[in-house]
Amino acid sequence: MVIGWYLPRWDEGDDDLKRLLAVDRFSVFGRRFDGLAVDIEWNRDDLGSIERSDRLVDLSDRLRRTVGADPLGAIVMPPVVTDVINPGFWPGFPWAELAPIYDVWLPMAYWSFRTGRNADPHTYTAENVIRVRLDLDDPGAMVHAVGGIGAADGTALVDPGEPLADIEDLVLFVNALKDTETIGGSIYDWATMGDEARVRLGDLMASTDPSVGGR
Repeated sequence: MVIGWYLPRWDEGDDDLKRLLAVDRFSVFGRRFDGLAVDIEWNRDDLGSIERSDRLVDLSDRLRRTVGADPLGAIVMPPVVTDVINPGFWPGFPWAELAPIYDVWLPMAYWSFRTGRNADPHTYTAENVIRVRLDLDDPGAMVHAVGGIGAADGTALVDPGEPLADIEDLVLFVNALKDTETIGGSIYDWATMGDEARVRLGDLMASTDPSVGGR
């Protein structure tokens, strides 16, 4: 399954919507993406949190009305960050307003540059999944956790400018996906995973219960 995504910057006009729809309609040899996700994290603007939230909800609503029943994912900041570590990142994030619009929630639960208990792949992944569902007030919300950054396996990799996760972290990550009954998981990103790490993740995902997802 391949999902296309785009990072909106909450423009007042229609640019964000047009770019999202361009991704949604992109095709190669008649094949389109399996779904579309909105990367909801941009806050380096002059907008207050209320205005930013209003623009996010408006964009999301217009996107849903345009794509109809096509699957939509929300790539969100990890709630451990926005609820605990840095509540000022996006105060009053509009979880309730977004809940009926998106089908799947993808928290960016990167543990490799965290400290203390948040550096543990299982702890950080599981807590973010749990908090997403609490913030949505939906214990059955479909969550696909995104871990990382990358997975070092001894091969030469692209330097992301942040510490990389380790290949041994993948077992704990996948166990957290299973323990929290997610629909799947992935690692950000492909370029920061070695060949051995990619194979290891695929094998681990394939060995879990089918309800957890697959490769």
